[in-house]
Amino acid sequence: MIIINSVFLGMIHSSLMASIIIIMIILIKKVLSNKISARFHYALWFIVLVRLVVPFLPESDLSIFNIFQFETLNSFVQYETNDNADGNVEKDGELQELYRNQEVNNSPNIDPKELNSNLEYNNGINNETEKNNMGVIIFKIIFLIWAIGFATMVTYIIISISKMKAKEKLFKIVEDKRLTCLMDEFRRKIGVEKQISIYAGNNLKSPCIAGVINPCIYFPKSLIENISEDELAHMLLHELAHFKRKDQIWNIISIAALSVHWFNPLVWVSINKMKIDRELACDAYVLEIIGEEQAVSYGMTIIEMLKYYSLAQSAPNLLYFLHFNEHKNNLEKRIKMIKNFKKGSYKKISVVAAVCYGLIGMIALTNASEVTRSIPQDIISNNAVIEKSADEIIDHSNQTKEAETVATASDAELIVSEDSIVLKDIFDNDSRVYSDINSVLTELKYKAPDYIPESYGFSTAKVRVKEKMVDISYKSRQSIINIELRAIPEAAEDKDLFVKLSEGKTVDLNEEGSNNKYKQGESLVIESQNVLKISTMYGPENNEKVNKIEYVWENEGVQYTLSQYTSLSSNPFSGEPFSDKEMLKIVAAMKHADEITNVNYKNSSISSRIYDTGDLHKAIKILGFVPKFSLQPVEGYHAKLADVSTKSNIIYNANTPCLRTVYIQLGERKDDLCEFELLKDKNIYESIKNNGYFEANMISGSHDTIKVGQMNIRGKEVYKTAIYQKYENEIDDDETYSAITYFWEENNYFCNATLYADTENQEQIVHALINQGPVDINNIQ
Repeated sequence: MIIINSVFLGMIHSSLMASIIIIMIILIKKVLSNKISARFHYALWFIVLVRLVVPFLPESDLSIFNIFQFETLNSFVQYETNDNADGNVEKDGELQELYRNQEVNNSPNIDPKELNSNLEYNNGINNETEKNNMGVIIFKIIFLIWAIGFATMVTYIIISISKMKAKEKLFKIVEDKRLTCLMDEFRRKIGVEKQISIYAGNNLKSPCIAGVINPCIYFPKSLIENISEDELAHMLLHELAHFKRKDQIWNIISIAALSVHWFNPLVWVSINKMKIDRELACDAYVLEIIGEEQAVSYGMTIIEMLKYYSLAQSAPNLLYFLHFNEHKNNLEKRIKMIKNFKKGSYKKISVVAAVCYGLIGMIALTNASEVTRSIPQDIISNNAVIEKSADEIIDHSNQTKEAETVATASDAELIVSEDSIVLKDIFDNDSRVYSDINSVLTELKYKAPDYIPESYGFSTAKVRVKEKMVDISYKSRQSIINIELRAIPEAAEDKDLFVKLSEGKTVDLNEEGSNNKYKQGESLVIESQNVLKISTMYGPENNEKVNKIEYVWENEGVQYTLSQYTSLSSNPFSGEPFSDKEMLKIVAAMKHADEITNVNYKNSSISSRIYDTGDLHKAIKILGFVPKFSLQPVEGYHAKLADVSTKSNIIYNANTPCLRTVYIQLGERKDDLCEFELLKDKNIYESIKNNGYFEANMISGSHDTIKVGQMNIRGKEVYKTAIYQKYENEIDDDETYSAITYFWEENNYFCNATLYADTENQEQIVHALINQGPVDINNIQ
């Protein structure tokens, strides 16, 4: 189902991009209508056809789609919410973290209220899932409508082909020497070696050619008996020209594209216009063979055909000599082209036309480059996350902006080499979350799997610094089954638990009001490695239960636990747990960091937390400038956290490296927050300044347009927003607090600060942030 969803969403995306190309081609054809040949007119539609049927195309900075920013359609089926919020990464694991603490400490003193609170959060995840279920329902309805339309189109085509096949049985092969001699002559003239039979029969509206492998030309019986040899020659040559030009194949491909993209009216328009231009190009090819002197005669053949038949709809799978569903204007266009035809115009392709076609293809048949995408892609395929890191994005953008990387000489002096950094903690967190685990694995000499199930990818890793314990999380956006790997050093308390379970004992952790129990372990073996399988049930009585299946083993003095968490509810995202075979396949793929090649352990779609001066140095390299940074910019406020990410948490359309620091002031009613961001792209600031508004990221994951107005804070030009709803109340999640954001420009970047709307001394706080100097890594204040 995951593959079907991905393919369907990719098809919708292709259809949207093709719509832009169709409009572009129509405009080009209109402007150059009389300046390009019929063959070139037809060739332009091949660009649309390729865009409709080819799923993967290369990226280019020249692509027209760098102008148009398409957001991902996966939000219809996406379970997880935006990871940009400062607490989301850690919050996802709160319930599991409590369970882990319970396992490690083996303590009966866990507060039931704390357990219930975390279970309520887990229920909150399910409630959020229920909200997202509406998107899933909409997605399924859209998919069902598309499937019905697709099935209808395919059924219609099959019926049309079946009718034609039924007619074929009534047709008889033509032995008229006029036609057979003409056929042999024309085949030699245009270089067709394949023998093509001619059939005649009743109930046929016009001469046509059908078949790709064994093509046949069909003539109405009455037509052969009532028209001249020249007219027969024109019709026969026209149908042979279709075969020579491979028009049957392109016709089939266009019908297939129309069947898939039936919902897009622009695709119907393009396929219809392509059919018309195909006939014009075919006419031009015939005229190239017979010469200008017979152009009038050829045109008269088309007019004479109208005398024999009334208007009727043609079957979609045939190439008729005369399409009776053509509009009068199109027939006039066909006659006009024939009248004005010049010998050599079909074969002649000017250098200008070739260059123009190449340029059009270059901008239309390439996708937007990674740098210009509105949302970083984190597509997981073949067990690897295919995504450019923030370092790559900066390196690419700085190729043309090298002079802007450091604004002033004083800034340059502050960018010290990594060797000269005094490594010290900025935030004293024993539990740390990392989006790049390679260095941690190398330092601790732990292993990680070089294989994970399809559609899963590395999410984050939590490191307990003192215990040297690492928890690595793997997630899928299509399932709530989370896979986690824990690495525990030799001195960990869990060792005793492992020994007891391996001896066949049952460890009961049952507490009042809960039902938490380790069941007796099951011994498994994979590649001479003893693995203990443990099933654990969590959750209070009369509440939703969470099932955890663990696979525990030891290797090189380290105990590893591979876990999968599943809800026992009827949640549509729950899915089936992975089998022992699949989980043991992960166990067998454990390798040291320098040996891993198939799994990417750097997740640049997640913000990177700053814990020490080393992290801050990496952040400066990603940003491309030396930022302001202070642990206490104004009295009463102190830094709670800092991180660097590939996009702003405040500004919806700011997809550029961003340093964010969250300041907190403890209060009686709530904790006042100040979210301070620094971004490289000054064009976003200019846009806010010129337009008088900005698009804000909202708590719900949506965005809203917020007005801004100019003000002056102690000589500094600052833009201040109107009051809008941004923050959630940390006491009552159902309530939100109003916020105000301030924007201002620095030498080579711009800043924004967001505070609660009722925060006192706002201008004083903003002024303090403005007055901060560039950070000195070894002397942070």
